Amino acid sequence: MNAEYWAALGSRRGAGESLGSWLRAGPLGAQVVDEPIAPELEVPQLYCPACRVEEAGRRRWYTREEWPTDGVVCTTHALPLLLCNAPPTRLRSRHWSPILRGEFRALGEWIQQGSAGELGRAIARATCARSDPRVAYSRAWAEAQWHLWAIEWPVPAAPRLPASGNLVPLHQRDRLALSAIVHRLYLALETGQGTLWPALPIRPRVLRWLEGRIRLLRPSWRLHLGRCFRDITKPPR
Repeated sequence: MNAEYWAALGSRRGAGESLGSWLRAGPLGAQVVDEPIAPELEVPQLYCPACRVEEAGRRRWYTREEWPTDGVVCTTHALPLLLCNAPPTRLRSRHWSPILRGEFRALGEWIQQGSAGELGRAIARATCARSDPRVAYSRAWAEAQWHLWAIEWPVPAAPRLPASGNLVPLHQRDRLALSAIVHRLYLALETGQGTLWPALPIRPRVLRWLEGRIRLLRPSWRLHLGRCFRDITKPPR
């Protein structure tokens, strides 16, 4: 039996549980941080309200090895992930509507498939681009996140920190919001059915750049671009 199994002795491993999460649950707990076998123990971890095991009459929540460090939806239960500094002692999931549960699942599957590669990254970059070069702020992101909040997505009404072009927001709920925004925009450009919000305002230079990427990677999307983004210097239609 190697050191890892000794460290987690007496703890039942959850389905797909990461090594770091399993070691945390063992008798040595956070003390194994000093060992090189689980460096991920030093950083906050993601948890799903439904990923748990029953141990000695108590519930233990765990992280899964297939979740990326910037994951937002559980790949098994299609529930929003929570970022915690220490293993939680209690987690409760809301009774989400079938519509939202369907969106969570679709978002999780889309992320697992690579978030549509270069096209997804281009949409994210345009959404995060500053509305004013003098201010680290994205009006497009803020407006879209407000619309998600208005239909009861588990996100704040606005990003907690101004968007500064960084595609990995610091706060877990902002990560969820940005992923959901890019996913909806991707589907709208793919199908032409639009989003649940008006076209998002972005700077003319950003709009030209995005149009160029679309022309190169997916020319058919140009017909639907006006439903998703608009020139911020022009009034909405």
